[in-house]
Amino acid sequence: MIKRVGLENFRGVRKGELELAPLTILLGANNSGKTTVLEALLLAHGPAHRQPYPDVIAAELVRNLHMTLDAWGFSFLLHDYSAEKAGIIVETDGGAWELSLIRDGDIIRMREPPQLGDQELELPMGKGSFWCATRGFSKALFIRSDLVRLAYRYLRTVWPDVWKHAPKVAGELSKLVHEDYINFTMEPFHGGEPTLYAFLKDGRRVRLGDLGDGVQVLAVVMLLNELLKPKLLLWDDVEAHMNPSMLLYLAGWPRGCARECRLC
Repeated sequence: MIKRVGLENFRGVRKGELELAPLTILLGANNSGKTTVLEALLLAHGPAHRQPYPDVIAAELVRNLHMTLDAWGFSFLLHDYSAEKAGIIVETDGGAWELSLIRDGDIIRMREPPQLGDQELELPMGKGSFWCATRGFSKALFIRSDLVRLAYRYLRTVWPDVWKHAPKVAGELSKLVHEDYINFTMEPFHGGEPTLYAFLKDGRRVRLGDLGDGVQVLAVVMLLNELLKPKLLLWDDVEAHMNPSMLLYLAGWPRGCARECRLC
C-alpha cells in the first residue's frame, strides 16, 4: 500500500508531498498539479514498463501526452525546464524508493532504484530518441479519455484474453445506460477490418466508437482492469464525459477494486 509520494523539482512542483489512501481523489483547479501527481506515480513504478497502448512504455506515454508541435523531448520533466535534478519518492508500508532524474548536458539520466531493476535511461532534453530494455506490464495503469482509441488497438491484439471478461463488463454497463448489453465482440466492419462491438440482447451490434464518450471510457477502463489487474489505477480527469449516474456508480466501483487489490 502506498502511504506517501514526495516530489522535488518534478514538472511544475518545486517541492511537495501527499499522503495517499487506498482510494484517493485529487481535487483542485486546472493547472494545480493533479495530473503531475499521477504521472509521477506512474514513472515511479517503472519508466521502462509497458502500458496497454501500442508499443509504448511509461516514460514515452508521459512524453507523448505533453508533446507540443514537434517539441517532444523530456526537459519538461524538470522544474522550469532547467532544474539540475528531480526526484520522485514513494513510501509504502513495506519500504520506500526514489526515482531520480539528473540533468547531464543534453540528456536526462533517469535512474531506477534496485526495487525497479536498477536500470538507467538516457532521455533526450530536446528532440531525439532513446532506447531501453522494455519490461513487462507495470503494476500501475494510467488512463484518461484521450487514450481510449489507443487502448482499442491494444485490446484487439489480446482479444482471446479479453473476451473472457467481456460479458461481466457488458452487464455492468447495462446498469448505467438505456441499452441491454450482454457482451463485446471482435468482428469485421462491413467485410473490412475487425472492430470492437457492443453486442445487445436483441442481436444488434454497435461499434464501441459509436457509443457515447462516457460509455467508451468506462468500458475500456473496466476491461483493462479485469484483464491486467493493476495494483495501482491512475485515472486522470475521471469526471470527463461522465453523466451523474455514471459518476454515482464510480463513487463505489473503485472501492471494490481497492478491496480486491488488498486481497490479492
